[in-house]
Amino acid sequence: MKKLTLLIYLMLISALGFAQWSSQTSGTANNLYSVYMTSTTTGYTVGYQGTILKTTNGGTNWMPMTSGTTENLNTVFFPTASIGYAGGGSCYSDFIIKTTDSGTSWSVVSQGNTDMVISIFFTDANTGWAVGDAGTIRKTTTAGATWTAQTSGTTNFLNSVFFTSPTTGYAVGWNGTIIKTTNGGTTWTPQTSGTTDGLYSVYFVSATTGYIASNMGYVLKTTNGGATWNQLTCSYSNDLVSVFFTSPDTGYVSSFYGSIFKTVDAGASWVYLPSGTSQVLYQIFFANSNIGYIVGSNGTILKTINGGIHVEEIQLPESSINIYPNPASDIIEIESSKLKVQNLEIYNLQGQQMMQTEFQNQKKMKFDVSTLTKGIYLVKLKSESGVVNKKLIIQ
Repeated sequence: MKKLTLLIYLMLISALGFAQWSSQTSGTANNLYSVYMTSTTTGYTVGYQGTILKTTNGGTNWMPMTSGTTENLNTVFFPTASIGYAGGGSCYSDFIIKTTDSGTSWSVVSQGNTDMVISIFFTDANTGWAVGDAGTIRKTTTAGATWTAQTSGTTNFLNSVFFTSPTTGYAVGWNGTIIKTTNGGTTWTPQTSGTTDGLYSVYFVSATTGYIASNMGYVLKTTNGGATWNQLTCSYSNDLVSVFFTSPDTGYVSSFYGSIFKTVDAGASWVYLPSGTSQVLYQIFFANSNIGYIVGSNGTILKTINGGIHVEEIQLPESSINIYPNPASDIIEIESSKLKVQNLEIYNLQGQQMMQTEFQNQKKMKFDVSTLTKGIYLVKLKSESGVVNKKLIIQ
């Protein structure tokens, strides 16, 4: 029995050390176009013919929710843990639905306008924007009860919208379209993108620095609030669909061909991360710096628990860090004479993440494990130099 437990432990170390993106069981073959996590364990994905799925256990299970529509849902956004919006429709009509009970029930808040919704963004529980077909922009300041049309100045498809503050926002779309508002959408001003290619997704890491994923395999970057945009080489394949950053330096893009690319130097260079699929990867969302999700065609849901690390991640000796007491029952102390710990993750022998926290490059810290049941666990500690895996016994 001891040999079997040791074997499982070693296999788990190997899997966690080299795994990048794991496939989740969605329970559907419908295309999934958008994903939003309200915590590391709770999130939603929407897609074809009104599909809405919810997880409350970090993607282990995805439960179908009743959307009340068969319209395609292209986007989902939760301004609070319980209040969320999903939007879509067809080329001839829009459809926006809202939940106030964490997805249990949904009601229509906008319907019958001429252009479908492709992207939604809220800056608080009351104020949000929906963009889409033919340059459509609609704004609500009443938590979705009413929506007012805004003049975008373009008839191009708008694929993505992002606000850095209640007044300043950006929308991007076809034919190199980038528009910006500094007054909450009362007026939108065209930005010079330097391209006529399709722009799919926009994400800002600060008030001045933002990124856009293009359909020609490059990323656009601004460091001056959109006054100028520079092309960053990312992929030699076309169609980057989604961009998401977890810090000013670390970001990800996904493509129509199942590819994922990661940067750790603010876009100066990008590394290919194998996804294990050739499905279209429509949208990326990270719940924190390590835990991320991507959804795509044919019910694809991918998850990473280690920030999509490369297989070359350095595995440091167990002796690099001490954990005591071990066995433990409540508080453990983690100490290293050399390494500065950035992140702690605890897994059971089935590979399920049980606990996770971040540290501020500390050499000594305490952590409460009293909620863990008796058994053997793997503690994964990430430092600036690499990763240390330790066995922890809870008694």
